[in-house]
Amino acid sequence: MNPPNKGLGVLAYSSIALLGIVWSISDAPAQTPANSPPAVERAPPPDLMSVDGRLSIKTPNHPLQLGEENALTISLKGPPPTHLFTVQREVTADRMSPWIQGSDQEVSVEHRPDGSAYVKVVPQRPGTIEFRLNVSFADGGWENDTVTAQVIAAKPPQKLQIEAGTMFHSTLTLDLSKRWGEHKIWITADYPGLKQPLAIPFKDAHFNVRTAKGDPPIRFNTGTGEIDALRLGQALIETTYHGLTARFASW
Repeated sequence: MNPPNKGLGVLAYSSIALLGIVWSISDAPAQTPANSPPAVERAPPPDLMSVDGRLSIKTPNHPLQLGEENALTISLKGPPPTHLFTVQREVTADRMSPWIQGSDQEVSVEHRPDGSAYVKVVPQRPGTIEFRLNVSFADGGWENDTVTAQVIAAKPPQKLQIEAGTMFHSTLTLDLSKRWGEHKIWITADYPGLKQPLAIPFKDAHFNVRTAKGDPPIRFNTGTGEIDALRLGQALIETTYHGLTARFASW
C-alpha cells in the first residue's frame, strides 16, 4: 500500500482554511471609520409645475441667417433657469410643419453689456420659421414661448446633389415600359451649420437637358422632377442652384 500523500493533504486543508477566511471577511458587516462624516441624504427634486409670466421672447426685427448662430433676446423672471432647449418648425400659409429633424438644441442664457439676456439658435431651414424655447426653473417650474422669424441663406451651399433612390446616385436607367419608364429625382444641398441636407424646391433651380444629337429621349418635368422615357438614347440633366451645378444621366 502506498503511503498517503502528505503534501496534498496539507494543501487541501490550507485551501479550506483560506476559503473560510475569505468567507468570514466578505460576510462581515462593513465598518465605517470613526472619523468619517455622516452620510447626507440628497433632497428630492421639486415637482414639475407649469408656470406663466416668467419667460418671453422678443420678435427679431431683421431676418436670421441659415446655419449660423443668431441671438434671440429673451426676458426671464423668477428663480434661476436650470435647463433651456429650443426646437424649430416651418410655417406656411396653410399649415405648420412637424418639428424639423435636427433642430433640437440645448442653449444657455448669455448677457450683453447692457444686461439684456439672449440665447443663440442655429436655424435649420430657410423661410418663415417658428422657434420654441422651453425653460425649466430651479423650483420645478417650466414654461415655453414661441417666436416667428424670417430665415435667409446668406451664404451659398457647399454641395449640390441630385438623387433618384438608385444604387448609382448620378445615373438612372429607364426602359420604355409603363412600369420602369417613369421615375423622379430630388435635389438637396449641403449648407454649413445644417445637420441635415436641405431639400431644394424645383422652382428655385434651373435645369438643362442635354443629348448628343437629336431630340432628348426623355421628358423631364421641371416643376415636379418626374422623368418619362420616350425613346432609346441617353440624356444628361444639368441642375444649377446658387452657383453650383450637378449632373444626372439617364438612358
